[in-house]
Amino acid sequence: MLIYVVNSSGLHRAVGFENMPSRLRRSRVNIRSAGLENRITIEKNMYDADLTRANVIFDMIPEGSDDLRDLYARNKRIGNGTKLIKHDLPLIGYMPDKVDLPFYLMRFPLRKASTRDKWAQAVLCDSKATVDQLWNELLYYGNEKTYNKSEITQFDSLLRSRVP
Repeated sequence: MLIYVVNSSGLHRAVGFENMPSRLRRSRVNIRSAGLENRITIEKNMYDADLTRANVIFDMIPEGSDDLRDLYARNKRIGNGTKLIKHDLPLIGYMPDKVDLPFYLMRFPLRKASTRDKWAQAVLCDSKATVDQLWNELLYYGNEKTYNKSEITQFDSLLRSRVP
């Protein structure tokens, strides 16, 4: 993904993260083969990352209960206007600024949804959607990823904790 973005956009510097050792090795080999090792770095643990200098953060990992606190909240000085691009779902309970399915653009500081249904409407791009419809959509039809009942339950619990 980073090789494509750097080559197609003229981006001068990109940092990626990969925890799986085999993917980490393969990513580094691909970057070296593309001659981009001076522009792209792949690090191992994103949870240790300093995101305060980031202009764009591309996050493809589905959210767990501690993701926001452990990653984004720890980097409290992420600059205003820094773009966060989430794949498949925006951060749960936070409003996307723009939707181009399956991508959700969000900008820091993040904006909490006023209601759970407002968040679901933004996710589904449907002004009449409800949270129950969103969970049903994700469970039975999926987006880019197929979700199971336990993931939907975890998402719902996380949404309830963030948006009363």
